[in-house]
Amino acid sequence: MTAIRHTKEEILDLYKACQAKLGEPPGIDRFCKMAKLKPSEINFYWPRPTALTKEAGATPNEFGSKLPDKVVFQDYARVCLDLGKIPAQNELRMAQRELETKTHTVYTRHGDIYVFQDRFRMWVEKSTEEELKAILQFEWLGSCEKRENIRSLLYQGAATAKSFPPCVSSVPGSSGPWRDATV
Repeated sequence: MTAIRHTKEEILDLYKACQAKLGEPPGIDRFCKMAKLKPSEINFYWPRPTALTKEAGATPNEFGSKLPDKVVFQDYARVCLDLGKIPAQNELRMAQRELETKTHTVYTRHGDIYVFQDRFRMWVEKSTEEELKAILQFEWLGSCEKRENIRSLLYQGAATAKSFPPCVSSVPGSSGPWRDATV
């Protein structure tokens, strides 16, 4: 037995009914579930979900923008203070679930974790919250030499390379807060 395809008008009516029930335009997955439709039925009449939304007289949903660095830095600081150290990747994931932080982009946000940590460290240094200053005493991931090599490759010849503080352990006789950590 062949299933009968819903007409374009039926789908539009169902969409409008879902929208009225939810108070906002539903996403396609949600709409299909509520209306008991297959996505292929929608794709038969509309090339994109936004085309259906517009034809139904609604405003399509927009993608959210990237979280500001400050929000990610604040949540990462919460994780660091909770653990009492700079977290390794798996520790970060576990703490992210437990503390419900928005730190899932830390390892890729600025290209890699080392650049992120440099920027995070600068943010902590500029912070007026004394509680955050304890983070500067934690051991940081990776060796200082590795961070310096990566930094020089990323910022080769760029003026921004000079704006990052040097690793303290690269200063002779230093036993400062960013001593080399073994990874």
